Amino acid sequence: MVSGGYPSAHVAPVSRSAERLVLFSMPDGRRRTCRVCGAHDSKVGPISWRGKCGVCGPAIFEANCDDLHYHRGPYLLKWRRGMAQSVGALLVDDVLGDD
Repeated sequence: MVSGGYPSAHVAPVSRSAERLVLFSMPDGRRRTCRVCGAHDSKVGPISWRGKCGVCGPAIFEANCDDLHYHRGPYLLKWRRGMAQSVGALLVDDVLGDD
């Protein structure tokens, strides 16, 4: 028994092979070019499952973090639109337009 008077849920151990986990099957062997810069995997190295090379992926991640931190840029606008749409609202910028 745990706090609350209910017995803990029984969780059976799950055995999964490492080959089945996406984390261990990176990179995606089917992709040959980066979706951002278009470079071939022979020049930039492995391409991720999202289609980005080892240069573009971290660069986009850092730009996204900077935009969210400094409250500016296209990644923040995309995030704001998503948050507004999740509750059925619109951004004032979208209603008024770019006048």
